[in-house]
Amino acid sequence: MQPSGGTNYRRAFCWQRVLVRTGIMVVVVFVAESVPSFGPLLDLVGGSTLTLSSIVFPCIFFCFINARKKKMLEHGHDHGVASFSDVLKYNKTWILVASAICVVFGIIGGGAATFSAIVEITSTKFEYPCYVSPFLNLTDSSDSSSTNCCGEYQNITVFDSVTCSNPDLNFYG
Repeated sequence: MQPSGGTNYRRAFCWQRVLVRTGIMVVVVFVAESVPSFGPLLDLVGGSTLTLSSIVFPCIFFCFINARKKKMLEHGHDHGVASFSDVLKYNKTWILVASAICVVFGIIGGGAATFSAIVEITSTKFEYPCYVSPFLNLTDSSDSSSTNCCGEYQNITVFDSVTCSNPDLNFYG
C-alpha cells in the first residue's frame, strides 16, 4: 500500500509524489522530536492493543468460528454469526475453559501493563524538544545533563559539560 495512494495524482515519479513523501517525513521527524520519551508510549500500545490482538481476540474468535462451523454442519446451511448461546452449545467444555482462562489472563496482564504504562507516562519528566530549546531562556541549574559514569567509583567521564549521576556501587554486583 502506498502512503500517498488515497490522492489523485499520477503514479509515475513527479513533484507531487516528492512533496507528499517529504511532508510525511517532516511529520514523522516532528513527532519523534516532540515526544520526550517514546518507551512509555510503546508500553501503552503493547499493553493494550497487542494483548487484545494476540491473546484475547483469537480465543474469542476461535470459539465463535468453531460454533458457527459446527452449527452449519448440523443444520446443513449457514445461519450467519454464531450467538453466545451457540458458542456455549457447540463448543466442548474444555475448549471453553481453556479459552476463558486465556482471556482472563490476557485481560489481567494487559490491564496491568496498560496501567503501569499510564503511570509511567504521567510520571515522565517533560523535556523541551531540541527545536524549542534555543528560544527558551533556561536559567535553572537542574536542567544540566547527567549520565552514568565509568570507573570503580562511577565518577569518570570524558565530557566537561556532563555531570555524573549519583553512583550505585552495587549495580554491577
